[in-house]
Amino acid sequence: MPAYTEGRDGGPAETSRAVAKIRNLARTVDVIIIEHDMDVVFGIADDITVLAQGAILASGNPAQIAGDERVREAYLGASAPGEALAQ
Repeated sequence: MPAYTEGRDGGPAETSRAVAKIRNLARTVDVIIIEHDMDVVFGIADDITVLAQGAILASGNPAQIAGDERVREAYLGASAPGEALAQ
């Protein structure tokens, strides 16, 4: 499911509806999501694989991914080791 929430016009309410539909679908089938909104990813996924430059950068559960310094630097906004995530 490629970047389903990207470019949607309905704002947060539409994103919430999309997330609910994905969660419902995931009860019966495995779902692969390609998504750049990390709040959406962390809210849905049990397992996450992060790619950078076409290679696997990290794999794990949401807590592991959020805590991975390489992922933080590449995607989540940490500009230096040990800094908190940018809001």
